[in-house]
Amino acid sequence: MIAHATSKYKVVENLSDIPVIGGFIVAIFSALPGLFLVLYSELISPISDETFSIIAPSLFATWCYILEKLEIKLFIIFIPAWIFWIGLALLKAFGIDF
Repeated sequence: MIAHATSKYKVVENLSDIPVIGGFIVAIFSALPGLFLVLYSELISPISDETFSIIAPSLFATWCYILEKLEIKLFIIFIPAWIFWIGLALLKAFGIDF
């Protein structure tokens, strides 16, 4: 399982429990602000790749933290999603590519 969710909302948990597809849906939902960042970069003001690779994970972490405050907890590889994305942002900020 790549990702799963726990929530006080049964719809979110039921969506997360769908075999194979549910994990991918949760993972994509955790990175949803990236879609808006890409649209902004393409349509309004271009963002360089270096800047994007630092801003995107930070934005994802903020999004997942807000969801956690709304009692929707997303987990990626058994780690809370907001911690996963902060770790990824820090790795990118220090120039560690994978």
